[in-house]
Amino acid sequence: MQRLDRSLGLAILLGCLALSAGCATITGSESQSIMVATVDEAGGAVAGAECRLTNNNGSWNLKSPGTASVRKSHDDLLVRCEIEERLPGTARVVSRMNAGMVGNVIFGGVVGVAIDHTRGTAYDYPTQVRITFGRNRVVEADDAITGAATAAAAPPREARPHGRASMNDLDGLLKGK
Repeated sequence: MQRLDRSLGLAILLGCLALSAGCATITGSESQSIMVATVDEAGGAVAGAECRLTNNNGSWNLKSPGTASVRKSHDDLLVRCEIEERLPGTARVVSRMNAGMVGNVIFGGVVGVAIDHTRGTAYDYPTQVRITFGRNRVVEADDAITGAATAAAAPPREARPHGRASMNDLDGLLKGK
């Protein structure tokens, strides 16, 4: 009897752990909000562009700056923005596996992984995308959308002699850049 109680307790504990880690289907969502801002070649904000976001699960439209709720996928999200008198700007927004998929690999097994992969709940896109007219780019992490200033306009860092580093060189590591 004691052995049965111990086995039942272990089964309940493992079940609770599986649910708390959760698979992406339980803990995640099939959709995600994506904020799109458009800028000119100099980094100045341009409002009112027609933007289309597309992946294998559908297409969504917005006017920049704006937000669309897209259905997530393992496929990358393609964003194309157009406005009169400017060349279109495009971006491929990279889809990355999220933490829910890790829980699935451990607790959900092959079936859970297959379900989350198919439904898109195991993946996330960066939540902010900046489109520059006349350019094509790949977005792998959130863009810092702060208005007219852009990372592309930032001055290059001063070169250091080989093997020498400053605190500024290490700053990007701490901020996840």
